Amino acid sequence: MVLLYCLLAVWGISFGDRGWYEPDGVAILAGSVNLAQAKAGEFFLYSYYYQPLAYEVNYLVYRISGLPYFLYLLPALLGALAVCLLTFSVYQASNRRINLFFSFCFLLLFPEIFFRLLYPNSSVFGMVIFSLAVLILFWKNSPQAIVSSKNTKYFLAGSLAVLACFFRFDFLLGIPALFFIIIFKARSRRSIIAFSLGSFFILAAAIFSGIFKPLQILAYYKSHLLLNGSLAESQINSLNILFTATNIAVWFFLSIYACVYFGESLAKKDFKRLLVIIPAGILFYPVFGRLVSGHHLLAAICLGPFVLLAAILDFSQRPLAKRLKLNFKRSAYAVVIFSILVQFFSLEPEGKFPYLRITRNPAYAHTHDGPRFFGAYWKGYQQVSSSNQKPYWQDALAFSQGLAELVSNSESDFVIVGLKEAVPENYLLSVNTYSLAFFLQVNGYELKVIPQGFVLKGKKHKVFIQSLSLSEYHDFSQKKLLKPAKLIKLPLVSRWQVIFENPLKAYWAQILRL
Repeated sequence: MVLLYCLLAVWGISFGDRGWYEPDGVAILAGSVNLAQAKAGEFFLYSYYYQPLAYEVNYLVYRISGLPYFLYLLPALLGALAVCLLTFSVYQASNRRINLFFSFCFLLLFPEIFFRLLYPNSSVFGMVIFSLAVLILFWKNSPQAIVSSKNTKYFLAGSLAVLACFFRFDFLLGIPALFFIIIFKARSRRSIIAFSLGSFFILAAAIFSGIFKPLQILAYYKSHLLLNGSLAESQINSLNILFTATNIAVWFFLSIYACVYFGESLAKKDFKRLLVIIPAGILFYPVFGRLVSGHHLLAAICLGPFVLLAAILDFSQRPLAKRLKLNFKRSAYAVVIFSILVQFFSLEPEGKFPYLRITRNPAYAHTHDGPRFFGAYWKGYQQVSSSNQKPYWQDALAFSQGLAELVSNSESDFVIVGLKEAVPENYLLSVNTYSLAFFLQVNGYELKVIPQGFVLKGKKHKVFIQSLSLSEYHDFSQKKLLKPAKLIKLPLVSRWQVIFENPLKAYWAQILRL
Protein backbone atom coordinates (compact mmCIF):
# COMPACT_ATOMS: atom_id res chain seq x y z
CA MET A 1 0.00 0.00 0.00
CA VAL A 2 2.91 2.34 0.71
CA LEU A 3 4.28 1.68 -2.78
CA LEU A 4 0.84 2.30 -4.31
CA TYR A 5 0.54 5.58 -2.42
CA CYS A 6 3.95 6.77 -3.60
CA LEU A 7 3.23 5.85 -7.22
CA LEU A 8 -0.15 7.60 -7.19
CA ALA A 9 1.23 10.71 -5.50
CA VAL A 10 4.08 10.98 -8.03
CA TRP A 11 1.64 10.41 -10.90
CA GLY A 12 -0.78 13.04 -9.57
CA ILE A 13 1.96 15.61 -9.12
CA SER A 14 3.50 14.85 -12.53
CA PHE A 15 0.20 14.97 -14.44
CA GLY A 16 -1.43 17.61 -12.28
CA ASP A 17 -2.55 21.04 -13.41
CA ARG A 18 -0.91 24.20 -12.06
CA GLY A 19 -3.58 26.81 -12.42
CA TRP A 20 -5.92 27.31 -15.35
CA TYR A 21 -7.91 24.10 -15.46
CA GLU A 22 -10.84 24.76 -13.12
CA PRO A 23 -11.89 28.28 -11.99
CA ASP A 24 -13.70 27.21 -8.81
CA GLY A 25 -10.64 25.33 -7.56
CA VAL A 26 -8.44 28.38 -8.04
CA ALA A 27 -11.07 30.53 -6.32
CA ILE A 28 -10.97 28.22 -3.29
CA LEU A 29 -7.15 28.35 -3.17
CA ALA A 30 -7.16 32.14 -3.47
CA GLY A 31 -9.68 32.46 -0.65
CA SER A 32 -7.77 29.94 1.47
CA VAL A 33 -4.46 31.80 1.20
CA ASN A 34 -6.23 35.06 2.11
CA LEU A 35 -8.81 33.55 4.45
CA ALA A 36 -8.80 36.30 7.09
CA GLN A 37 -9.34 38.98 4.42
CA ALA A 38 -11.94 36.81 2.69
CA LYS A 39 -13.99 36.33 5.85
CA ALA A 40 -13.78 40.09 6.46
CA GLY A 41 -15.27 40.71 3.01
CA GLU A 42 -12.04 42.14 1.54
CA PHE A 43 -11.31 39.20 -0.74
CA PHE A 44 -13.55 37.02 -2.90
CA LEU A 45 -14.87 34.03 -0.93
CA TYR A 46 -16.37 31.33 -3.12
CA SER A 47 -19.18 29.30 -1.44
CA TYR A 48 -17.31 28.93 1.87
CA TYR A 49 -20.10 27.12 3.74
CA TYR A 50 -20.46 24.53 0.97
CA GLN A 51 -16.89 23.33 1.71
CA PRO A 52 -15.68 25.13 4.89
CA LEU A 53 -13.16 22.58 6.14
CA ALA A 54 -11.46 22.44 2.74
CA TYR A 55 -10.77 26.17 3.16
CA GLU A 56 -9.58 25.74 6.73
CA VAL A 57 -7.21 22.86 5.95
CA ASN A 58 -5.81 24.69 2.93
CA TYR A 59 -5.23 27.75 5.08
CA LEU A 60 -3.55 25.68 7.81
CA VAL A 61 -1.23 24.04 5.28
CA TYR A 62 -0.41 27.44 3.80
CA ARG A 63 0.40 28.93 7.23
CA ILE A 64 2.66 26.00 8.08
CA SER A 65 4.44 25.84 4.71
CA GLY A 66 4.31 29.54 3.80
CA LEU A 67 4.03 28.46 0.15
CA PRO A 68 0.79 29.00 -1.80
CA TYR A 69 2.20 26.75 -4.53
CA PHE A 70 2.20 23.79 -2.12
CA LEU A 71 -1.60 23.83 -2.19
CA TYR A 72 -1.44 22.63 -5.80
CA LEU A 73 0.19 19.43 -4.57
CA LEU A 74 -2.46 18.62 -1.95
CA PRO A 75 -4.93 16.97 -4.37
CA ALA A 76 -2.29 14.44 -5.42
CA LEU A 77 -1.18 13.75 -1.85
CA LEU A 78 -4.72 13.46 -0.47
CA GLY A 79 -6.20 11.74 -3.52
CA ALA A 80 -3.51 9.05 -3.41
CA LEU A 81 -4.47 8.38 0.21
CA ALA A 82 -8.17 8.12 -0.71
CA VAL A 83 -7.42 5.65 -3.51
CA CYS A 84 -5.37 3.51 -1.11
CA LEU A 85 -8.21 3.54 1.44
CA LEU A 86 -10.75 2.54 -1.20
CA THR A 87 -8.44 -0.17 -2.55
CA PHE A 88 -8.08 -1.70 0.91
CA SER A 89 -11.85 -1.36 1.43
CA VAL A 90 -12.59 -3.34 -1.75
CA TYR A 91 -10.09 -5.96 -0.56
CA GLN A 92 -11.93 -6.22 2.75
CA ALA A 93 -15.40 -6.19 1.14
CA SER A 94 -14.40 -9.18 -1.01
CA ASN A 95 -13.56 -11.14 2.17
CA ARG A 96 -9.97 -11.09 0.88
CA ARG A 97 -10.86 -13.28 -2.08
CA ILE A 98 -8.92 -10.93 -4.36
CA ASN A 99 -5.53 -9.34 -3.78
CA LEU A 100 -4.80 -5.63 -3.54
CA PHE A 101 -3.87 -5.35 -7.23
CA PHE A 102 -7.24 -6.79 -8.27
CA SER A 103 -8.95 -4.47 -5.78
CA PHE A 104 -7.19 -1.47 -7.31
CA CYS A 105 -8.34 -2.53 -10.79
CA PHE A 106 -11.97 -2.26 -9.65
CA LEU A 107 -11.28 1.43 -8.96
CA LEU A 108 -9.70 1.97 -12.38
CA LEU A 109 -13.13 1.52 -13.95
CA PHE A 110 -14.34 4.74 -12.25
CA PRO A 111 -12.08 7.50 -13.64
CA GLU A 112 -13.53 10.44 -11.68
CA ILE A 113 -11.79 9.04 -8.58
CA PHE A 114 -8.45 9.58 -10.33
CA PHE A 115 -9.34 12.96 -11.85
CA ARG A 116 -9.59 14.24 -8.26
CA LEU A 117 -5.79 13.88 -7.95
CA LEU A 118 -5.02 16.16 -10.86
CA TYR A 119 -6.15 19.71 -10.13
CA PRO A 120 -7.26 21.93 -7.22
CA ASN A 121 -10.65 20.88 -5.87
CA SER A 122 -12.44 20.55 -2.55
CA SER A 123 -13.96 17.14 -3.36
CA VAL A 124 -10.65 15.36 -2.79
CA PHE A 125 -10.70 16.39 0.89
CA GLY A 126 -14.15 14.89 1.39
CA MET A 127 -13.16 11.80 -0.61
CA VAL A 128 -10.42 10.95 1.91
CA ILE A 129 -12.77 11.18 4.91
CA PHE A 130 -15.63 9.41 3.13
CA SER A 131 -13.26 6.62 2.03
CA LEU A 132 -12.12 6.18 5.63
CA ALA A 133 -15.77 5.81 6.73
CA VAL A 134 -16.28 3.16 4.02
CA LEU A 135 -13.15 1.33 5.14
CA ILE A 136 -14.34 1.20 8.74
CA LEU A 137 -17.66 -0.29 7.60
CA PHE A 138 -16.03 -3.06 5.56
CA TRP A 139 -12.92 -3.78 7.65
CA LYS A 140 -13.41 -7.26 9.06
CA ASN A 141 -10.74 -7.20 11.75
CA SER A 142 -10.16 -3.56 12.56
CA PRO A 143 -7.38 -2.84 15.08
CA GLN A 144 -8.72 -3.34 18.61
CA ALA A 145 -6.72 -0.37 19.85
CA ILE A 146 -8.79 1.87 17.55
CA VAL A 147 -12.16 0.12 17.50
CA SER A 148 -12.89 -1.83 20.68
CA SER A 149 -16.47 -2.78 19.76
CA LYS A 150 -18.84 -2.88 16.82
CA ASN A 151 -20.81 0.03 18.25
CA THR A 152 -17.66 2.16 18.40
CA LYS A 153 -16.91 1.15 14.82
CA TYR A 154 -20.28 2.37 13.57
CA PHE A 155 -20.08 5.52 15.71
CA LEU A 156 -16.79 6.38 14.00
CA ALA A 157 -18.21 5.59 10.56
CA GLY A 158 -21.16 7.93 11.17
CA SER A 159 -18.88 10.67 12.48
CA LEU A 160 -16.57 10.46 9.48
CA ALA A 161 -19.43 10.30 6.97
CA VAL A 162 -20.85 13.60 8.24
CA LEU A 163 -17.39 15.13 8.63
CA ALA A 164 -16.81 14.51 4.89
CA CYS A 165 -19.82 16.72 4.16
CA PHE A 166 -18.10 19.74 5.68
CA PHE A 167 -15.18 19.32 3.32
CA ARG A 168 -17.65 19.11 0.43
CA PHE A 169 -21.38 19.13 1.05
CA ASP A 170 -22.12 16.80 -1.91
CA PHE A 171 -21.07 13.85 0.27
CA LEU A 172 -24.36 14.26 2.16
CA LEU A 173 -25.86 12.23 -0.71
CA GLY A 174 -23.75 9.22 0.32
CA ILE A 175 -24.90 8.98 3.94
CA PRO A 176 -28.22 7.18 3.20
CA ALA A 177 -26.24 4.60 1.19
CA LEU A 178 -23.91 3.95 4.14
CA PHE A 179 -26.95 3.73 6.40
CA PHE A 180 -28.45 1.16 4.04
CA ILE A 181 -25.23 -0.89 4.14
CA ILE A 182 -25.37 -0.97 7.94
CA ILE A 183 -29.01 -2.09 7.94
CA PHE A 184 -28.19 -5.12 5.79
CA LYS A 185 -24.66 -5.75 7.03
CA ALA A 186 -24.94 -5.32 10.81
CA ARG A 187 -28.64 -6.13 11.24
CA SER A 188 -28.47 -4.65 14.71
CA ARG A 189 -30.41 -1.75 16.16
CA ARG A 190 -27.44 -0.81 18.31
CA SER A 191 -25.23 -0.47 15.25
CA ILE A 192 -27.78 1.77 13.55
CA ILE A 193 -28.12 3.88 16.71
CA ALA A 194 -24.31 4.12 17.03
CA PHE A 195 -23.98 5.31 13.40
CA SER A 196 -26.74 7.87 13.95
CA LEU A 197 -25.21 9.14 17.21
CA GLY A 198 -21.83 9.57 15.51
CA SER A 199 -23.51 11.53 12.72
CA PHE A 200 -25.40 13.80 15.12
CA PHE A 201 -22.29 14.33 17.25
CA ILE A 202 -20.36 15.86 14.34
CA LEU A 203 -23.43 17.77 13.17
CA ALA A 204 -23.87 19.30 16.64
CA ALA A 205 -20.18 20.22 16.76
CA ALA A 206 -20.45 21.89 13.34
CA ILE A 207 -23.49 23.90 14.41
CA PHE A 208 -21.87 24.94 17.69
CA SER A 209 -18.64 26.02 15.96
CA GLY A 210 -20.47 27.95 13.24
CA ILE A 211 -19.13 25.73 10.45
CA PHE A 212 -22.61 24.52 9.47
CA LYS A 213 -24.95 27.26 8.24
CA PRO A 214 -27.76 25.68 6.22
CA LEU A 215 -29.22 29.02 5.07
CA GLN A 216 -25.87 29.92 3.48
CA ILE A 217 -25.74 26.56 1.72
CA LEU A 218 -29.30 26.98 0.47
CA ALA A 219 -28.55 30.47 -0.82
CA TYR A 220 -25.50 29.17 -2.71
CA TYR A 221 -27.50 26.27 -4.16
CA LYS A 222 -30.28 28.57 -5.39
CA SER A 223 -27.86 31.05 -6.97
CA HIS A 224 -25.88 28.26 -8.64
CA LEU A 225 -29.08 26.65 -9.91
CA LEU A 226 -30.55 29.82 -11.38
CA LEU A 227 -27.54 31.79 -12.58
CA ASN A 228 -24.86 29.60 -14.07
CA GLY A 229 -25.36 26.07 -12.90
CA SER A 230 -27.75 23.25 -13.45
CA LEU A 231 -30.45 25.00 -15.46
CA ALA A 232 -27.87 26.03 -18.04
CA GLU A 233 -27.30 22.37 -18.91
CA SER A 234 -29.54 20.10 -20.92
CA GLN A 235 -30.82 16.82 -19.51
CA ILE A 236 -29.06 15.02 -22.37
CA ASN A 237 -25.70 16.50 -21.36
CA SER A 238 -26.46 15.59 -17.75
CA LEU A 239 -26.94 11.95 -18.76
CA ASN A 240 -23.79 12.07 -20.91
CA ILE A 241 -21.80 13.18 -17.88
CA LEU A 242 -23.33 10.35 -15.85
CA PHE A 243 -22.30 7.78 -18.48
CA THR A 244 -18.68 8.91 -18.25
CA ALA A 245 -18.65 7.76 -14.60
CA THR A 246 -17.69 4.30 -15.90
CA ASN A 247 -17.56 2.43 -19.19
CA ILE A 248 -20.67 1.40 -21.11
CA ALA A 249 -19.89 -2.31 -20.59
CA VAL A 250 -19.95 -1.82 -16.81
CA TRP A 251 -23.21 0.13 -17.04
CA PHE A 252 -24.69 -2.70 -19.13
CA PHE A 253 -23.63 -5.37 -16.64
CA LEU A 254 -24.92 -3.40 -13.65
CA SER A 255 -28.22 -2.68 -15.42
CA ILE A 256 -28.78 -6.37 -16.11
CA TYR A 257 -27.89 -7.22 -12.50
CA ALA A 258 -30.26 -4.51 -11.20
CA CYS A 259 -33.13 -5.99 -13.25
CA VAL A 260 -32.41 -9.46 -11.84
CA TYR A 261 -32.11 -8.07 -8.28
CA PHE A 262 -35.42 -6.22 -8.41
CA GLY A 263 -37.17 -9.04 -10.24
CA GLU A 264 -36.16 -11.60 -7.61
CA SER A 265 -37.09 -9.24 -4.77
CA LEU A 266 -40.60 -8.80 -6.19
CA ALA A 267 -40.98 -12.53 -6.92
CA LYS A 268 -39.98 -13.43 -3.35
CA LYS A 269 -41.99 -10.49 -1.95
CA ASP A 270 -38.80 -9.42 -0.17
CA PHE A 271 -39.76 -5.75 -0.08
CA LYS A 272 -37.03 -4.93 2.42
CA ARG A 273 -34.41 -5.40 -0.34
CA LEU A 274 -36.28 -2.88 -2.51
CA LEU A 275 -35.40 -0.16 0.00
CA VAL A 276 -32.13 0.17 -1.94
CA ILE A 277 -34.11 2.41 -4.31
CA ILE A 278 -34.05 5.19 -1.69
CA PRO A 279 -30.25 5.62 -1.26
CA ALA A 280 -29.69 4.91 -4.98
CA GLY A 281 -32.16 7.62 -5.96
CA ILE A 282 -30.61 10.12 -3.54
CA LEU A 283 -27.09 9.35 -4.80
CA PHE A 284 -28.13 10.12 -8.37
CA TYR A 285 -30.22 13.17 -7.57
CA PRO A 286 -27.75 15.61 -9.25
CA VAL A 287 -28.36 13.88 -12.60
CA PHE A 288 -32.05 14.78 -12.55
CA GLY A 289 -31.26 18.25 -11.23
CA ARG A 290 -29.07 18.74 -14.34
CA LEU A 291 -25.55 17.52 -13.64
CA VAL A 292 -22.74 19.94 -14.56
CA SER A 293 -19.75 17.91 -13.34
CA GLY A 294 -18.97 14.36 -12.31
CA HIS A 295 -17.59 15.34 -8.92
CA HIS A 296 -21.13 16.11 -7.71
CA LEU A 297 -21.66 12.33 -7.94
CA LEU A 298 -18.42 11.49 -6.16
CA ALA A 299 -20.10 9.74 -3.22
CA ALA A 300 -21.86 7.42 -5.68
CA ILE A 301 -18.70 6.95 -7.73
CA CYS A 302 -16.67 5.99 -4.63
CA LEU A 303 -19.27 3.31 -3.88
CA GLY A 304 -19.36 2.13 -7.52
CA PRO A 305 -16.53 -0.44 -7.15
CA PHE A 306 -18.38 -2.05 -4.22
CA VAL A 307 -21.62 -2.32 -6.19
CA LEU A 308 -19.69 -3.93 -9.05
CA LEU A 309 -17.94 -6.28 -6.63
CA ALA A 310 -21.24 -7.32 -5.01
CA ALA A 311 -22.78 -7.94 -8.44
CA ILE A 312 -19.86 -10.14 -9.55
CA LEU A 313 -19.86 -12.07 -6.26
CA ASP A 314 -23.56 -12.75 -6.66
CA PHE A 315 -23.30 -13.58 -10.36
CA SER A 316 -20.53 -16.10 -9.78
CA GLN A 317 -22.90 -18.16 -7.58
CA ARG A 318 -25.65 -18.38 -10.18
CA PRO A 319 -26.31 -21.39 -12.45
CA LEU A 320 -25.50 -19.43 -15.63
CA ALA A 321 -22.05 -18.53 -14.31
CA LYS A 322 -21.43 -22.14 -13.32
CA ARG A 323 -22.45 -23.37 -16.79
CA LEU A 324 -20.07 -20.85 -18.31
CA LYS A 325 -17.43 -21.88 -15.75
CA LEU A 326 -17.15 -18.26 -14.60
CA ASN A 327 -16.35 -18.57 -10.92
CA PHE A 328 -15.50 -15.46 -8.91
CA LYS A 329 -11.77 -15.74 -9.54
CA ARG A 330 -12.19 -15.88 -13.31
CA SER A 331 -14.71 -13.02 -13.20
CA ALA A 332 -12.21 -10.95 -11.21
CA TYR A 333 -9.55 -11.70 -13.83
CA ALA A 334 -11.95 -10.43 -16.51
CA VAL A 335 -12.45 -7.20 -14.55
CA VAL A 336 -8.70 -6.71 -14.25
CA ILE A 337 -8.11 -7.21 -17.97
CA PHE A 338 -11.04 -4.97 -18.91
CA SER A 339 -10.01 -2.22 -16.47
CA ILE A 340 -6.55 -2.07 -18.05
CA LEU A 341 -7.89 -2.12 -21.62
CA VAL A 342 -10.29 0.81 -21.06
CA GLN A 343 -7.38 2.99 -19.96
CA PHE A 344 -6.30 3.00 -23.63
CA PHE A 345 -9.39 1.96 -25.62
CA SER A 346 -12.98 3.14 -25.46
CA LEU A 347 -16.03 0.93 -25.88
CA GLU A 348 -18.84 3.38 -26.62
CA PRO A 349 -22.19 3.64 -28.45
CA GLU A 350 -22.39 4.58 -32.12
CA GLY A 351 -25.34 5.69 -34.26
CA LYS A 352 -24.99 2.95 -36.88
CA PHE A 353 -24.65 -0.84 -36.95
CA PRO A 354 -23.23 -2.54 -34.89
CA TYR A 355 -24.03 0.44 -32.62
CA LEU A 356 -20.84 -0.05 -30.65
CA ARG A 357 -17.29 0.91 -31.51
CA ILE A 358 -13.86 0.37 -30.07
CA THR A 359 -11.59 3.36 -30.50
CA ARG A 360 -8.48 5.03 -29.13
CA ASN A 361 -10.03 8.46 -29.80
CA PRO A 362 -13.02 8.45 -27.48
CA ALA A 363 -16.04 10.73 -27.47
CA TYR A 364 -16.39 12.97 -24.44
CA ALA A 365 -18.92 14.99 -22.47
CA HIS A 366 -18.36 18.65 -21.72
CA THR A 367 -18.40 19.35 -17.97
CA HIS A 368 -17.66 22.34 -15.76
CA ASP A 369 -14.43 20.56 -14.77
CA GLY A 370 -13.27 19.96 -18.33
CA PRO A 371 -13.94 17.06 -20.71
CA ARG A 372 -14.82 13.63 -19.33
CA PHE A 373 -14.24 10.65 -21.62
CA PHE A 374 -16.36 7.53 -22.24
CA GLY A 375 -13.24 5.38 -22.25
CA ALA A 376 -9.54 5.52 -23.10
CA TYR A 377 -9.20 7.30 -19.76
CA TRP A 378 -5.47 7.77 -20.10
CA LYS A 379 -6.20 10.36 -22.78
CA GLY A 380 -8.42 12.21 -20.31
CA TYR A 381 -5.68 12.35 -17.69
CA GLN A 382 -3.24 13.58 -20.34
CA GLN A 383 -5.74 16.33 -21.20
CA VAL A 384 -5.28 17.73 -17.69
CA SER A 385 -1.51 17.35 -17.91
CA SER A 386 -1.33 19.18 -21.23
CA SER A 387 -3.20 22.12 -19.72
CA ASN A 388 0.09 23.41 -18.34
CA GLN A 389 1.18 24.21 -21.90
CA LYS A 390 -2.09 25.89 -22.93
CA PRO A 391 -1.62 29.30 -24.66
CA TYR A 392 -2.66 32.11 -22.34
CA TRP A 393 -5.07 33.71 -24.80
CA GLN A 394 -7.34 30.67 -25.05
CA ASP A 395 -8.77 30.70 -21.53
CA ALA A 396 -9.65 33.46 -19.08
CA LEU A 397 -8.03 31.83 -16.06
CA ALA A 398 -4.90 30.95 -18.03
CA PHE A 399 -4.80 34.59 -19.11
CA SER A 400 -4.61 35.65 -15.45
CA GLN A 401 -1.86 33.12 -14.78
CA GLY A 402 0.14 34.21 -17.83
CA LEU A 403 -0.24 37.87 -16.87
CA ALA A 404 1.06 37.14 -13.37
CA GLU A 405 4.14 35.43 -14.85
CA LEU A 406 4.74 38.31 -17.27
CA VAL A 407 4.50 40.91 -14.49
CA SER A 408 6.78 38.84 -12.25
CA ASN A 409 9.53 38.89 -14.88
CA SER A 410 9.44 42.69 -15.16
CA GLU A 411 11.12 45.34 -13.02
CA SER A 412 8.53 48.07 -13.64
CA ASP A 413 5.72 48.95 -11.30
CA PHE A 414 2.25 48.04 -12.58
CA VAL A 415 -1.26 49.32 -12.04
CA ILE A 416 -3.84 46.73 -13.03
CA VAL A 417 -7.53 47.58 -13.06
CA GLY A 418 -10.54 45.31 -13.37
CA LEU A 419 -14.20 45.19 -12.42
CA LYS A 420 -15.61 44.94 -8.91
CA GLU A 421 -18.30 42.53 -10.00
CA ALA A 422 -20.08 41.04 -13.00
CA VAL A 423 -22.34 43.33 -15.02
CA PRO A 424 -25.47 42.57 -17.07
CA GLU A 425 -23.42 42.04 -20.23
CA ASN A 426 -22.12 38.83 -18.58
CA TYR A 427 -18.47 39.93 -18.31
CA LEU A 428 -16.40 36.97 -17.30
CA LEU A 429 -15.28 36.99 -13.66
CA SER A 430 -12.45 34.53 -14.35
CA VAL A 431 -10.39 37.42 -15.76
CA ASN A 432 -10.55 39.14 -12.41
CA THR A 433 -8.41 40.86 -9.82
CA TYR A 434 -8.71 38.01 -7.28
CA SER A 435 -7.27 35.22 -9.41
CA LEU A 436 -4.52 37.55 -10.64
CA ALA A 437 -3.60 38.54 -7.07
CA PHE A 438 -3.42 34.86 -6.09
CA PHE A 439 -1.20 33.93 -9.04
CA LEU A 440 1.17 36.75 -8.03
CA GLN A 441 1.22 35.37 -4.48
CA VAL A 442 2.15 31.97 -5.92
CA ASN A 443 5.08 33.76 -7.61
CA GLY A 444 6.31 35.09 -4.26
CA TYR A 445 4.51 38.42 -3.83
CA GLU A 446 3.20 39.63 -0.46
CA LEU A 447 -0.39 40.90 -0.53
CA LYS A 448 -1.82 43.81 1.42
CA VAL A 449 -5.43 44.97 1.16
CA ILE A 450 -6.00 48.64 0.27
CA PRO A 451 -9.36 50.48 0.02
CA GLN A 452 -9.81 49.89 -3.74
CA GLY A 453 -8.01 46.60 -4.12
CA PHE A 454 -4.57 45.16 -3.33
CA VAL A 455 -0.94 46.10 -3.37
CA LEU A 456 1.46 43.22 -3.99
CA LYS A 457 5.12 43.69 -3.16
CA GLY A 458 7.73 41.69 -5.05
CA LYS A 459 11.52 41.65 -4.90
CA LYS A 460 11.94 44.23 -7.67
CA HIS A 461 8.72 46.25 -7.81
CA LYS A 462 5.13 46.70 -6.68
CA VAL A 463 1.87 45.81 -8.35
CA PHE A 464 -1.29 47.78 -7.56
CA ILE A 465 -4.53 45.96 -8.39
CA GLN A 466 -7.74 47.97 -8.28
CA SER A 467 -11.35 46.80 -8.58
CA LEU A 468 -13.50 49.52 -10.17
CA SER A 469 -17.08 50.03 -11.25
CA LEU A 470 -17.81 49.80 -14.97
CA SER A 471 -17.83 53.59 -15.45
CA GLU A 472 -14.61 54.02 -13.41
CA TYR A 473 -12.99 51.28 -15.46
CA HIS A 474 -13.78 53.01 -18.76
CA ASP A 475 -12.59 56.42 -17.46
CA PHE A 476 -9.32 55.14 -16.02
CA SER A 477 -6.26 55.98 -18.13
CA GLN A 478 -2.49 56.43 -17.89
CA LYS A 479 -3.06 60.11 -17.01
CA LYS A 480 -4.66 59.17 -13.68
CA LEU A 481 -1.56 57.37 -12.42
CA LEU A 482 0.16 59.29 -9.61
CA LYS A 483 3.52 57.56 -10.14
CA PRO A 484 5.25 56.20 -13.25
CA ALA A 485 3.93 52.71 -13.85
CA LYS A 486 2.60 50.51 -16.60
CA LEU A 487 -1.18 50.38 -16.82
CA ILE A 488 -3.00 47.16 -17.68
CA LYS A 489 -6.78 47.03 -17.92
CA LEU A 490 -8.11 43.51 -17.56
CA PRO A 491 -10.14 42.64 -20.67
CA LEU A 492 -13.94 42.75 -20.53
CA VAL A 493 -15.11 39.64 -22.32
CA SER A 494 -18.19 37.47 -21.98
CA ARG A 495 -18.21 33.76 -21.28
CA TRP A 496 -19.49 32.98 -24.79
CA GLN A 497 -16.83 35.15 -26.41
CA VAL A 498 -14.08 33.20 -24.65
CA ILE A 499 -15.57 29.89 -25.77
CA PHE A 500 -16.39 30.75 -29.38
CA GLU A 501 -14.50 33.87 -30.45
CA ASN A 502 -11.13 33.67 -28.68
CA PRO A 503 -10.87 37.45 -28.02
CA LEU A 504 -8.05 37.20 -25.48
CA LYS A 505 -5.37 36.71 -28.13
CA ALA A 506 -5.63 40.36 -29.20
CA TYR A 507 -5.49 41.55 -25.59
CA TRP A 508 -2.43 39.43 -24.98
CA ALA A 509 -0.68 40.96 -28.00
CA GLN A 510 -1.41 44.47 -26.65
CA ILE A 511 0.04 43.62 -23.24
CA LEU A 512 3.22 42.24 -24.78
CA ARG A 513 3.78 45.62 -26.46
CA LEU A 514 3.82 47.50 -23.13
